[in-house]
Amino acid sequence: MKLIFLYKSISEFGRITEEFAQRIRDFNPQIQINLIESESFEGIEKASLYDIMTFPAILAVTEDSILENAWIGPSFPSIDEVMFYVR
Repeated sequence: MKLIFLYKSISEFGRITEEFAQRIRDFNPQIQINLIESESFEGIEKASLYDIMTFPAILAVTEDSILENAWIGPSFPSIDEVMFYVR
């Protein structure tokens, strides 16, 4: 399981998103986290694939790229909720 953060680094939620990703890394350094700019080619591709239209978005994705859960918008989930999907 991996986490994908789709976000705009130069936005009001950019720093908050990066800090939340770091808190998850601090909690469990083995979790694979990909921070992807939503306006990059890869970000546009992922947003289209998972039908994401609002940012920031946190996606819990299996190794086979199957979406297990998504948290959309500026209200982040608890770390415990994220950890439930990535264990």
